[in-house]
Parts: sequence; structure tokens; C-alpha cells
Amino acid sequence: MVSNIGFNSAYNMNQYSNDIEKVAKYALGSTLVAHEESPFDGIGMMLGIGGAIEGFKGGKWLYSNRKDVKGAWSKYSTEATAKADAFKKAGGAKNWDAYKLAINEQETKVIKEMIPTGDKFTKLNAKTQKLYTDVEKATEMAAKNPSKAKEAFKIANTKLAQANSLAHGELANIPAKGFWGKFGKGLSKYSGFSKLNGAMKDFATKSPAMASLLKHGKGNALFIGIEGIMGLFTQVIPSFTQLGPLSGIKQIFKTGVKACASAGGWIVGSAVAGQGGAMVGAAIGSIFPGVGTVIGGVVGGLIGMVGGCIGSWAATKLAGHIVGKDELELAKEKDAKKLAKQAQKSPEQMQAMLSSAAQRLQSEGVETEDAKVVFGSLQNLAKISQTQTGNTNPTAAQDNTKFTGTGNPYNPQQIQKMYDQQNSDEKDFMAMNAGLA
Repeated sequence: MVSNIGFNSAYNMNQYSNDIEKVAKYALGSTLVAHEESPFDGIGMMLGIGGAIEGFKGGKWLYSNRKDVKGAWSKYSTEATAKADAFKKAGGAKNWDAYKLAINEQETKVIKEMIPTGDKFTKLNAKTQKLYTDVEKATEMAAKNPSKAKEAFKIANTKLAQANSLAHGELANIPAKGFWGKFGKGLSKYSGFSKLNGAMKDFATKSPAMASLLKHGKGNALFIGIEGIMGLFTQVIPSFTQLGPLSGIKQIFKTGVKACASAGGWIVGSAVAGQGGAMVGAAIGSIFPGVGTVIGGVVGGLIGMVGGCIGSWAATKLAGHIVGKDELELAKEKDAKKLAKQAQKSPEQMQAMLSSAAQRLQSEGVETEDAKVVFGSLQNLAKISQTQTGNTNPTAAQDNTKFTGTGNPYNPQQIQKMYDQQNSDEKDFMAMNAGLA
């Protein structure tokens, strides 16, 4: 019988213990081959969010100018032409002074976008409003006197950090309106993001470097919010429910560090790349004022987004090395080691483990790196089981169908056939490509 397979041989356990542990990990859903993420793995989501934000801005512009879109576009084209002329006058695409002008315009735009408008501005107290007004005056000074731009932006950054810190506390105390307003405010409060956001803004009032960077964070609250929410549902809550309070608290820290690192890296990366994007956008806009300026802005925004992805990837990778693996993954690895030890002592446990791994392999296919690794281990263990069945059981030829027959999920022949088919498909595809070349 299958239960008589002699898996307790010391020689076999020493020789195949690594294979047993790999199969145990795979059976429990643990990772065998760490996935090295590309800087652009998450760019789809970022592009979607970035596109939604830009689309919202475009929709807002159309709505605010709905009574005279033609006149508004004419005004925009006139302003774009003036910027193009200034770029050319400063030396054009071959002169660094022209690009410095474009960078100053980008800096002004970023700062002005951080100044609240409408109800958000009027609800602030007089002191906070004055700070924001001073910020606007400082950026205007930089535009009028480019030689003093550095000093003017330094003043603007300082006052903007002070205003943002005060505004955060004031706006937090104003009751939200509407379902989504209340939902967003509640989520921000109970997730801890509001407190974290306030702490960063307070720190910016004391750190010029943070003040300079944080102004690039407008709209990025959405990124950190999504990162945090995804971590909450995929890691934090399961850690609490499956592993207990201690692991849950540890995971809160890990998820928080990774989310903040991701958002922080995005801000730094997009800020640096944004300057390059502004330069490219200005060069395009100088050739085709109007429509070219819009295109240049889109191209510049994409460059900034690429920089943000790279910055987010680098910071998240570093944070992962610091805080280590997630609690769920650590628990799976611990359970896998326990299962491997049990399987070495119990033929029944071994067969159950092999069947579980085989079911997952047949369900997911053999194209993943994990599947390729575990396939080899399954084949090695199949050889042991079949050899030892023959050695320990005179009726192995009859009874082994329970282990390798088509009715059993763990069927080495079926798995081999599936794997061979996959390789055959890949070879056919490569041959077809070679023929087309």
C-alpha cells in the first residue's frame, strides 16, 4: 500500500530534505523564488491616477470656461506664445539660461498649486491666509527678477510650509460635507494618515529640505492612501485575524514604513525628474505654442511620473530590506518547515503534501519560476516514492495506482506531460518568431 512507502530512510531524508522543504513551501503558498520588481511594475496604477488627476484639471478648466471656451483658449494661446518667446529670447533649446527659465516656471507652478482656493481658502484664519498671500508674492518676485529667483523661492518654500502646517490643523476641524467627503475624512483619520500628514507638515516648518520637497506632494496623498489601504486589506487585517495581535501590530509598522517610503520616494523622484520634464516641455512648447505647450506639458508630466516610479521603487526596496518580510510570509515559511519535518516522519503526511503541491501546480501551470523549481523537486520525490514502494511492497505494481493514477492529483506522468507541452509551445513560438525574422 502507499502508506507503506519508506520515507523515513536517513539517507533519503538527508539527500532530499531540500526538495521536501521546497514542496512544503509551495504547498502552503509560500514564495520559492523572490520576485525582483521592476521600477515600472506599478506604473499602470500611477498612470491611471496621474491621468485621472490631469483629466480632472482639464475638466475643471472646461467647466470654469464653459461660457467662453474659445476666448479662454485664445488667452491660453497668448500666454503660451509669450512663454515661447521668452524661452527663445533666453537662448532657446541650445542655451542653459532658457532651461533655467523653464525650471523656474515649473517651480512657480508647483508652489501655486499648493495654495488653497475657494472655500478651502476662505475658511482659513487671517494669519494662514496672509502666509499663502506672501507665498504668491514671493513667486511673482521670482518671475519678475530671475536673478533673485533662488532667494524668492526659498522664502516661498518657508512660508508655504508654515501655511500648510496651520491649514492642516484648521481644515481637520471643519466638518466634512457629503458622503464621499465624510468617508475620505474618516478613512484619513482612522487609518492614521491624517496624523502622519500633519507630522510631516510640522517637520517641514523646521527643515528647509523637507519644505522644498513636500510642495511636490500635492495629489500624492492619493498614492500613499492607496498603498496603505491595499496593505491594510492584504497584510494588516489578515495578520491580526490569522496570526494574532502581536503579528498584526508588527505588520502595521511594516506596512506603514513601506507605504511612506513608496510615497516619499515618489515625491523625491518626481521632483527631480519634473525639472527635466519642464525643460523638455518648454522646448516643445517653444516650437509649437498653444497645442505644443499642452503636448509639452503632457510629455513633461510623463517624465516626472517615470522619475516618481523609479524613486518609489528604490525607496520601497530599501524599506523592505530594513523591515524584512511581511508577517504572513514569515508565518508560511515557519509552517512550511514544520510541515517538511512532519512529512519526513509520516508517509501519509508526505503524500498529502505532494498532492497539495501538485494540485496547485496543475491549477496555476508551470510557467512561473516557483512552478519550475517545485516541478524538479516533485520529480525527485516521485522517484523515491516509486522506488521505495517497489522495495517495501510486493504488490506495488497494483497499489501504486493510488499514488500515480489519473484519479490522484499527484500524478508525475500528468505533470510531466503538462510541463513538456508548455516547453513545446514555447519552442514553437520561438521558431515562429525566428521564421518571421
